[in-house]
Amino acid sequence: MTLPDAQPRTRLHTRKFVYQCYLRGDGLWDIDGELSDIKDYPYTLHSGEVPPHEPVHNMHIRLTVDDSLTIKEIVARTAHAPFPDCMQTADPMQAMVGVTIGPGWRKEIEQRIGGVKGCTHLRDLLSNAATAAYQSVSAHALHARLNDRNSATTQGERPHFLDKCMVWALDGPVVKEYEPHFYVSPSSEQRK
Repeated sequence: MTLPDAQPRTRLHTRKFVYQCYLRGDGLWDIDGELSDIKDYPYTLHSGEVPPHEPVHNMHIRLTVDDSLTIKEIVARTAHAPFPDCMQTADPMQAMVGVTIGPGWRKEIEQRIGGVKGCTHLRDLLSNAATAAYQSVSAHALHARLNDRNSATTQGERPHFLDKCMVWALDGPVVKEYEPHFYVSPSSEQRK
């Protein structure tokens, strides 16, 4: 399935986020992220002109987390940015070491490296890394549990994704079938 045909148009800008996730030999996880902004035309900045198809922004992060998604290490690099001073924006990212990816993640980012304490684009990259972490670390743990014939459902702690999406509504058919331990009848007082 693709988007419907568009009106005639000219592409001017491409922003990409790419995340790759790795299980390390020491049991920790690396979430590598890259953000790039590319214009399809010569782009004039205060600091000079960026040729077409050259990055205006190109930034990388690596979060090293444990199984609980607590950040053990963070590395950030800026390969392309509008100003030479932008190359210094990686250092404030160290304020995120020790933070656990989970509820309040975006609030933690804003408190620790928000506004003039950090870089808008690195914050964007860091913020979206949470989904990649869930899709790798948490999904790997769930996959292992579901492949264990002795444990067909999570049955312990409530999975983070329940009641965060219309498909995973506690009173919906997907939860009823795949996570029945957490299912709540639509008429139940618990639902309110």
